[in-house]
Amino acid sequence: MLSMALPKDVGLQMVAGDAYSHIFDYVDEDGNPIDLTGETITHKFYAGRDLILTLEAGSGLTITAATGRIQMDLIDTETEQLDGLRDRKHVLRLDTSDTTLAVGVVEVYNNV
Repeated sequence: MLSMALPKDVGLQMVAGDAYSHIFDYVDEDGNPIDLTGETITHKFYAGRDLILTLEAGSGLTITAATGRIQMDLIDTETEQLDGLRDRKHVLRLDTSDTTLAVGVVEVYNNV
């Protein structure tokens, strides 16, 4: 869960070539959901300073605005795309209100 002390450091770990999902719940300090209605939300993946992948509502992100829930879904080719890159990180942002919800390192393991 994400609380008001933003941004949260959220590391993501996935296997290259496998689908991957992660749920972010945006809540206040009391655990109450923060309504995301009207927000433009993006989840960007970087290798160093290079933008590799952008997810948004309907394209990798499922937003349940009233409950503050953001579900991120990467398909197998997207996790494969992140494999072998250096300095991978992700940034989840509310672009409308210019707020970063989460940032962190992205670890991608080889599919054995």
